[in-house]
Amino acid sequence: ASISMVNARLYEDQVRLTEAQQRFVPNQFLHSLGYDDIALVGLGEYVTRDMSVMFADIRDFTSIVERLGPGAVIELLNRYFSRLGEAIAAGGGFIDSFNGDEVMALFSLPAEQAVAAGIEMWRALESFNRESISNGDPVIKMGLGVSTGPLVLGTVGARDRLKCGVVGDAVNLASRIEQLTKVYHAPFLIGEQTYQSLEDPEKFSIRMVDHVTVKGKQKAIKLYEVLDVETSERRAAKEATQAKLSRAMQYYFSRDFVAAHEIFAEALSIDPDDVVLSIFIERSQRYAIKAPPPDWQGFEVLVNK
Repeated sequence: ASISMVNARLYEDQVRLTEAQQRFVPNQFLHSLGYDDIALVGLGEYVTRDMSVMFADIRDFTSIVERLGPGAVIELLNRYFSRLGEAIAAGGGFIDSFNGDEVMALFSLPAEQAVAAGIEMWRALESFNRESISNGDPVIKMGLGVSTGPLVLGTVGARDRLKCGVVGDAVNLASRIEQLTKVYHAPFLIGEQTYQSLEDPEKFSIRMVDHVTVKGKQKAIKLYEVLDVETSERRAAKEATQAKLSRAMQYYFSRDFVAAHEIFAEALSIDPDDVVLSIFIERSQRYAIKAPPPDWQGFEVLVNK
């Protein structure tokens, strides 16, 4: 009987340690490395996989911190992270890390999982904000960015201090894309590879918003906005001008800047709040006055993150 009690306690301790381990290192990460027990993972273990990377970031977080005390900030972040975590897990992804007010999550392919999870995260945030308003807490605004491509998942660090980490071009690009949500006033942006990895793009309301090279990159990519997360009013407005935007872009990338400017202006008269239209009006007007060089390939080089 005594031995049975000891074994039972050892089992309970092991279960408790395993559950605690999962709170620091996701099971999905360990499974990707081929392990179930973190004690077996060594320095330098790695695996390469194609995945979607998502970054979620709170807008104007500094002003929120200034309004609240330290304890209230931590409590707000924990409630916010918990809501996002539920949507991420339900979408088949897992949180890789938290960095201040930023969340990084990983999703297996197809890319539908990441896009659908992003939409659910916004719905969770809307519910969260309704509760915050009723409690007198600040309303949170969020930007989401997703990129898809090959990643290296592995352990880095020193012999006495390991960290599970993810590296790869898709990680850096996803972070840049998330930051660009501020430029285009677009709550949810995805990269070209993510869009191309969608098995059925028609499941979502998506429009192309630009063709750019982000800071630190040489290769240009197309950026797409997921309109499903917009308010019903803004989504309807953007969808109403989507055909004009697409047609104007065709003229623009064909170097017919006068025709492009005319259609962009027509669209802006329908939706004056669309920042994407304003950006292309300025560019097409500029290039109509002074044409770009002959080797111009249609994309803008962005110098800001």
